[in-house]
Amino acid sequence: MLSFRENPVLNDFKVGGYINFMCHLADVMKKELEFLPGELINILESHYNILHPSVRLLIAQNLRLLRTKHVASPL
Repeated sequence: MLSFRENPVLNDFKVGGYINFMCHLADVMKKELEFLPGELINILESHYNILHPSVRLLIAQNLRLLRTKHVASPL
């Protein structure tokens, strides 16, 4: 995750796997992962123009998943 923060341009499959894993567990571990929707939104807001398109799509899809699981608010 640290390498992604240093260089968000890269298409890092490990980061995508971590994001998918945490988003699928978010409804089971609500208290521990309550930071996740905000963190994903912050990544999109601060790096939207330099993120690799597949990483950007993965984050958007996982935000939709979190919304479907009622973990993220609609706003």
